[in-house]
Amino acid sequence: MALHRLNALRELRGALHGGAVLAEGLSPLQALSVRTPFMAQVFGWGDTELPDPEPHKAAWDRAEEATDRAMARHLAVLDDAERARFVELCGAVKPS
Repeated sequence: MALHRLNALRELRGALHGGAVLAEGLSPLQALSVRTPFMAQVFGWGDTELPDPEPHKAAWDRAEEATDRAMARHLAVLDDAERARFVELCGAVKPS
């Protein structure tokens, strides 16, 4: 059950990141070219030539910061003890 809940949080962060990427004016392909160009075929772009990532890195960094801020708002409802437990549980599912 814990992995299912952790995956739900991962999906939440992914959705927040998608919104932040679009808000920065990046296309999905531009965003993908910055950090994970090897995933292009997985997402259906086939043999599409990827854009040069350099011009998009600053926008990507801003999108990452916006994603972190948005995710922090969701986690802000936790008190200190709950945050500590959350960190502990996340660490427990991390592969060794």
